[in-house]
Amino acid sequence: MTWLSTEQAAKLEECSERTLRRNKDRYEFRLVNGAGGECGTRYEFLLESLSALAQARYHGEQEEKSANALMALTDAQREVVFLKLAAVEAYQEFKEMYPRTDKLRAFLAQYNEQHPDKPLTKRQLNHWEKLYKRDGVAGLVDRRGGYNKGQSSIQKDERTCSYPIGCKRRERRVAGRPWRLATALHNSGFQTVSSRACPLSSG
Repeated sequence: MTWLSTEQAAKLEECSERTLRRNKDRYEFRLVNGAGGECGTRYEFLLESLSALAQARYHGEQEEKSANALMALTDAQREVVFLKLAAVEAYQEFKEMYPRTDKLRAFLAQYNEQHPDKPLTKRQLNHWEKLYKRDGVAGLVDRRGGYNKGQSSIQKDERTCSYPIGCKRRERRVAGRPWRLATALHNSGFQTVSSRACPLSSG
């Protein structure tokens, strides 16, 4: 589930924030404590409850943002982003399948047993998932000091980006489908090619 601010939802629905709040019962919404709004609360709207056209606009913006964020990165930098993406999506799928409440602990135990050379911490995974929910793949790009050192300067039509489209995903997942990102990359001038295997998939 993706929760959007009133400003974001209104922009996607192409209406004013006032109109959206007046018609809020048409959507799924919640009140969140914090700055703004009456009594220090604000409305957030569930993306999946917006119109089909508004959802399409959102996913289109996310795909374009992801492609733009990846364009200037080197192969090594993109590899790091895809590793984070694979971990986050594996955790999201695990949460849907695992019946007990200790989902994070159970996932990390299984993941770190399968990847002892690159173990994950609770803090890392929670942080990556938060960034991914907020900004999509673009949020997983490391933007700390010097992150753009060694970025690619070759022409766009000469670039090739390897994306692990062989990774298993739930077909009913809409946001974050590999073919969606591959299409966005292709439209931005990349030639997307399958890697031999998903870097984080278990054998």
